[in-house]
Amino acid sequence: MADSSPDRSPPVPEAATGGLPSRFVHPGELIVTREPVILSTLLGSCVSVCLFDPAAHLMGMNHFLLPLHNPAGRVPIRAADTGRYGLTAMKRLIDGLCQLGARRNELRAKAFGGACLLGDRNREVPARFDIGAANVRFVERCLDQHAIPLVARDFGGNVGRQIHFHGSDFSVYLRRIPQDTDVRANGRDDLRHKSLEQGHPVLLPECFTRATSMPWVRSKY
Repeated sequence: MADSSPDRSPPVPEAATGGLPSRFVHPGELIVTREPVILSTLLGSCVSVCLFDPAAHLMGMNHFLLPLHNPAGRVPIRAADTGRYGLTAMKRLIDGLCQLGARRNELRAKAFGGACLLGDRNREVPARFDIGAANVRFVERCLDQHAIPLVARDFGGNVGRQIHFHGSDFSVYLRRIPQDTDVRANGRDDLRHKSLEQGHPVLLPECFTRATSMPWVRSKY
């Protein structure tokens, strides 16, 4: 489910690993596995769903940037881009776990992200520009349609999030990353996912090194 490019993911803080191997889920990627691992990512307006079957000991995570592919653009969605859009990212995540042996009625979800990183804290962003809120509405509706319980969530606000999905007991450890810690990317030409977020700030893996210099405070979900 993940691409085969070299793994340039940053290290997971040692206190969060519990000795398990870790894998980083980049924007637009998803990973499903039966192995006990730690799946980690950084989130801004994007949303990640941590999906698992506790009976079958299967887990997976996606990281989508937008709820839907824009059909007005009249450009077909490429297979390599399906993980970037919630509609296809959720289908692939659910189907991937079921192909490994998960039962749909046993699936449970924890979801995170959906921040608004535009503007400042004293100025309200028009709803049409709040991609984070649109991602949250989509994922809540999608999970409800699939009758998958959302057993934990941490959405919205104006801070980024660093999460670690722990394969030993399916706990998620989360740290909030305030905007004033300089871990945002904001529209330079060399940023990989600029066009998909339409110039909005995106937290990228390169930000992780700076983020991990902050005190590690666990919030467990």
